[in-house]
Amino acid sequence: MRFEVKGLRNKEGVTELYLEATSENDALLQAKGQGYAILSIRQKESFSGWLLKRRTRFPLVLFSQELLSLLDAGLSLIEAMEALSEKEQRGETQKILEQIIAHLYEGQSLSAALGQFPAVFPALYVATVRASERTGDLGQALTRYVAYQTQLDAVRKKIVGASIYPVLLMVVGGLVLLFLMGYVVPKFSKIYEGTGTNLPWLSSLLLSWGSLLDENGAGVALGLSALAAGTGYGLSRSSARRWLAAKLWQIPALGERMRLYQLARCYRTMGMLLHGGIPIVTAMEMVAGLLQPALRGKLGLAGKGIREGLSISQAMEANGLTTPVALRMLRVVVPLLLAVLTVSAALVLLGARLTLLHVIGMLLIVAVGSNYALFFERRTLEPALTLASLLLANAATVLGFGVLAFSSVPVLRDLGQTVAPGALLALLFAAVLAREPPARAAG
Repeated sequence: MRFEVKGLRNKEGVTELYLEATSENDALLQAKGQGYAILSIRQKESFSGWLLKRRTRFPLVLFSQELLSLLDAGLSLIEAMEALSEKEQRGETQKILEQIIAHLYEGQSLSAALGQFPAVFPALYVATVRASERTGDLGQALTRYVAYQTQLDAVRKKIVGASIYPVLLMVVGGLVLLFLMGYVVPKFSKIYEGTGTNLPWLSSLLLSWGSLLDENGAGVALGLSALAAGTGYGLSRSSARRWLAAKLWQIPALGERMRLYQLARCYRTMGMLLHGGIPIVTAMEMVAGLLQPALRGKLGLAGKGIREGLSISQAMEANGLTTPVALRMLRVVVPLLLAVLTVSAALVLLGARLTLLHVIGMLLIVAVGSNYALFFERRTLEPALTLASLLLANAATVLGFGVLAFSSVPVLRDLGQTVAPGALLALLFAAVLAREPPARAAG
């Protein structure tokens, strides 16, 4: 990327520099290395620079896959980065890798080093790496990101592939229509002018257009060129693109499909961040940039509602960020998730070391607790009888596994200590977070 830097050095006065750099920070470091006091800096955009940028875009997915393979092979992080830098043949990419290695040698974490290059490594990628640094599972974080980005790229390719044929038809049809209206019709209008035949209104209108084009061809061509140039200039402005996007969102069928696509992408991204250990509100703030401005504001309101004590499903539903399927999943999953997290936290606080048996016990909590969540979600026709059966089943589960919690056999004890409180908490959370039943019509 090319940057224009205004700086001051000794008695030279204000000087303008044009520097090739990988980022704004890199340009600042280069200018300061030459002894300049920086006054301002901005990126210079040009058509050739845009082509170069497109041609030399950092291969983030390939970088993640290669780094993951080297880490799995037993290399340390710095050794893996140095190996990637040495094999890299593209100068721009190699320069970025060398600067990351320099930051690592300075003692910075990998996420901090990647954060120095926001144009190359998106905030989502940096946050995923930062979360993995707390848990020590960088390999799993890279695997999740590669899978996530690969799925997005596959969807994007499908959309582009499905759009090629309609766009090609529109372009060819437009060229044919332009040829007919700009050349054929003016020629035929001269033939029909002297016939004196009474033509239909549409045919007369078409011949009038041909006569107009024949007599004022240069003016019409100039006007169409100006219109095309104005349209191109308008689309190059971000405000015009936002206005056009807002109008597209107002089209019922198209707007709803765009909304579903953005919500699906948002949910998938948040799921990846939550799996990496990032809190729900922080994850929502990080994925806000993936959404259209109107949905972005609603996501902010949903995050505010969660901070104020609303459940995730309630906050999402109140701000129109759910579909019927997603809403039901949230209402069923949230009580189970809270029960599992509460039991896990209690076991850790009591000094227990979590093992595979505890994980099996948590799976049992999910299996048993899903019945409670589904009951409060569906509201059966005989709620009193079903609730009584549910309470009886829950009491039997809690008592049965509660007895196992006092066993001298470690396997049984671990299962009992996990499932007994978890089943009770799943029922309580499902009841507390249940939506209000719809009011029945008066008889």
